[in-house]
Amino acid sequence: MINNNSQNENTAESGFPSAFRISSIVLTNAYGKTADIKAFVTQTTITESIYTYSLVATIEVRDTINLFEEFRISGQEKVEITFYKRDRGSKDTTKIKKTFYISEIPTFGKVKDALQAYQFTCVSEHAFYNHVVSISRTSSGSISKQISKIMKGDLGYSGIVESDSDSKGNVKLIIPNLKPFSAINWLLRHAYSDTGSPIYAFESLNGFNIKSYKSLAEQSSIGTYKFNFLQETNPGTPEGYEEAKYKIISMSSDLNSSKYLMSARGAYASTTRVVDIAKKKLYDVKFDYRSRFPQTPTMGDRKSKELISSEFKLKDETLNHHHDSLYIYMNQNSMAYSDYKNYHDPAIYSIGQHQSMLENLDSIKQSIVIHGNLEINAGKKITIEAPKSIDPQVLKKIRDKDAKKSAKHDMMISGDYLIAAVKHTFGSEYHCALTIKKDYSYYTLDSAE
Repeated sequence: MINNNSQNENTAESGFPSAFRISSIVLTNAYGKTADIKAFVTQTTITESIYTYSLVATIEVRDTINLFEEFRISGQEKVEITFYKRDRGSKDTTKIKKTFYISEIPTFGKVKDALQAYQFTCVSEHAFYNHVVSISRTSSGSISKQISKIMKGDLGYSGIVESDSDSKGNVKLIIPNLKPFSAINWLLRHAYSDTGSPIYAFESLNGFNIKSYKSLAEQSSIGTYKFNFLQETNPGTPEGYEEAKYKIISMSSDLNSSKYLMSARGAYASTTRVVDIAKKKLYDVKFDYRSRFPQTPTMGDRKSKELISSEFKLKDETLNHHHDSLYIYMNQNSMAYSDYKNYHDPAIYSIGQHQSMLENLDSIKQSIVIHGNLEINAGKKITIEAPKSIDPQVLKKIRDKDAKKSAKHDMMISGDYLIAAVKHTFGSEYHCALTIKKDYSYYTLDSAE
């Protein structure tokens, strides 16, 4: 079974960061029959992302007791997973208990006469409800509160729904016979915080989150993870445990630094062309990345640098002055209501910045794998440190001195990142595969610390 807990027998204290314990994986079929299938599961993966409204679980089963036929598995089953994690030296054990519904059985095969293997793809309970519910009604108030109402009311979400602030403006609108997830997606298109930051709605292991980009950017980092090929301390010691816990096992980069493509998508300049139907008025709202950067929340600290240079010019203008790069067309009815605004109103002065922030967050992406940690969730911030690509002996001499941080680390890669997605994999060990993003350049080449 997927239960490599590596724990002290009496204390249940983890000896290694990748240790874990799954106590049960209970399968309930369409007729109410239950069984703990933990012994037949070879690997379980739970994925969370700031771009999805539901957790997704993948369960790989090695069936030697003809479970598939005996339980009449048909895609109408419920799976309840309970697992534990405890750090070395900690008195607290983290317990996670999640209920999923099988949404698909993508693979099935007879391995040999007495063995068959298959895989369950599962979603959260409210995601299954989404496919059997439609919304057709008027709605009013802040968009973030309307999303919360959909989750708690229409989808019957019983977990924690955490919303950090109201979205900008009170609007009145009609949800035109949409599935709940489609309605949330439609609402998020014009949901902004007071700073113009986009708002994300997503489920993590902690519950459902409705968070503005500003709050995600301004939160504290939950830890600094280092990319080192060699472990410097004894793995059996408390110091060795801490080093392994914050070690990046593998890392690959997706430096999507194409200013050629990003400029055409409104990353640095755009024009919102607005038609006010009530007043028969046409006007433009221009967005300038560089003028707004000092007020724009970013994943970095106060030393963060802009992603574009003031020296690089096209037609004698910097990228932030090419407002013809992207045109966004919007209609407005400023006299539709006396006490409310219509659906498009919050977007008029915010959508340019919204588009820029979404594009720039994709400018620097990393994929890393670390030892398992249930506190690593989508929407949190982490810090990574990567060594410079220089001779190890030279790097050792630098480390031995009282050197600047920028002299020891690759500052193009190092820095604060938003966790966009996490894949928790429980197999022979517990690992987390992270997709992390940042939207800034930490230092210029001649910057000092």
